[in-house]
Amino acid sequence: MNYQKKLYGEEPSWDQFEGNDDDLQSKIIRSVNWYRNTGSSKSYKKWTLDWMKSSDSHWTKEEVELARGSDKKNFNRIGHYCRLLSRGCPPEVNVLKTIRSEIEQIIATTKQKKNDSPPTPRLSPADRLKESVNRLSCDINVIMDSLHQSVMNGEKSFDAKLTGWLYTNKVSAKQAELLCEMYTPVLDEVTLALSGKDEQLNEAYEYLGGKRKLRRLQKGIETILGTLKDHYLKNQKPRKKRTVKFDPAKAVRKVNYMKSCDELGIESIDPKKIIGAKKLVVFNTKYRYLQVFESTSHDGLMVKGTTIHNFDRDLSLMKTIRQPKSVLPKIKGIRSFNNTWSSIKTKERKVSSGRIGQHTILVQAYHDSN
Repeated sequence: MNYQKKLYGEEPSWDQFEGNDDDLQSKIIRSVNWYRNTGSSKSYKKWTLDWMKSSDSHWTKEEVELARGSDKKNFNRIGHYCRLLSRGCPPEVNVLKTIRSEIEQIIATTKQKKNDSPPTPRLSPADRLKESVNRLSCDINVIMDSLHQSVMNGEKSFDAKLTGWLYTNKVSAKQAELLCEMYTPVLDEVTLALSGKDEQLNEAYEYLGGKRKLRRLQKGIETILGTLKDHYLKNQKPRKKRTVKFDPAKAVRKVNYMKSCDELGIESIDPKKIIGAKKLVVFNTKYRYLQVFESTSHDGLMVKGTTIHNFDRDLSLMKTIRQPKSVLPKIKGIRSFNNTWSSIKTKERKVSSGRIGQHTILVQAYHDSN
């Protein structure tokens, strides 16, 4: 302790403090820095419990005991603030809100562990993210206050040490993005004040004593926001593309076709074989058309409703056959089909439509066109 006194001086005193709001903020920042350099998790917890037991805090004995059962690391964000209030620091609204929020969270967590049951109501992922960002913003507020103090003191440079803080606190890309959005209006306000177009802002920033310090403040905030943005861009995870499972049975469930023809002694193939095929051979029993649908698409042939899709209209052809009973049984593999097709001497025409129906036999489907 003697070493700390020599290095950082005596503990800040609030006896006989007199000053305006700016003086109060300035002293709070200096005091917080003193406690951050000299305090520990153990002392933070003790200072918080001491303040909770004071008559000014309005916490019950049960709540104090619940807080006592929490890990000392949970008091790192508020212990120094509680010490300030215990030593006579005038209560500041934001400080009191931060303390109350953290203590309520500590008590709720301790109750959960004690009762071995989830908290009610359970927070949604979005609410948990919002709550974590609000807690992290307490530290950003301190950094912003330190920047203000540095500018007021006329210091030429300010090191927020934000990069180390981001990794120490395991700040996620999404948290960094939301923090950046949260403090961007602060930068916008300072930029507007620099323009001199807003009388209220001109008056609000008079305490800095001129545009030179206001520009330094603007640059400092830009650096903080830039660090947050870089952390977000560096650590964001690319969204996984949603893969939709394709079900061939579902794709062909509405296909209307002739399952078999007793007269010709032939049965249709399973329509699921059409999906992805490079070539499909069908026979229309009513008009005696032998049709071949050929696809040059990487995905092959597809079916929508009862219509063939993805076929090449220049390569897909049809011929009339006079003796289907002797021709159709010859069509097995791709080579036998090519030979059979060449042997049919009727006129060759282009297929005009991919629609198939109740008179259509699905003869063969080839997934390799060679």
